Amino acid sequence: MCSFKKISVFLTTIVLLHMAATCCVIYALSSSLNLRLNDGKRTLQIEAKNADLKQVLWKLATVANITIEYPVALKKTITIHKDDISLRDVLKRMLKGVNYVIFYSGPNPNQVEISKVKVMGKAGRRKSKSIRQRQLAGRKKSYQRKIVSLKRRLSKIDANSRRGKSYLNRIKRLEKTIQQLERQMY
Repeated sequence: MCSFKKISVFLTTIVLLHMAATCCVIYALSSSLNLRLNDGKRTLQIEAKNADLKQVLWKLATVANITIEYPVALKKTITIHKDDISLRDVLKRMLKGVNYVIFYSGPNPNQVEISKVKVMGKAGRRKSKSIRQRQLAGRKKSYQRKIVSLKRRLSKIDANSRRGKSYLNRIKRLEKTIQQLERQMY
């Protein structure tokens, strides 16, 4: 019985030491954030090392007295150290690679300040079209321009004349060709 008590005390001690060591390591690895607003120049002094972007944005909103909206799923850490930098430039650096919108407000167009920032999330690269798709799109635009030109010419002459019927046939063929191109594109 005595040995069971010793073992349980020993295991409890090991668990407590492990928890204390883990907390110390987590505290040592945690981020540092220092943010200050220079009132006279309306600039910021920011120092953040491996800081969570949401925390930095929250503190920036409180210090600069602006509204910042961001998605819950926003996961990004930043490291920045700048003195005497404008709020706009700080936002531009911090939100690189993220979709965002800055809203300005003020008494007149010459005296505007940032009032709200809306962060949408990661900026995804557009998938570029293949060379073949670009060629087909170019041909389609060319045919559409030809149709516009032919309709303009047709409006100046009688549609029942020989030339008018020729224009109508060409327009029908071009429209059919455009439909075929659209099927090939997708």
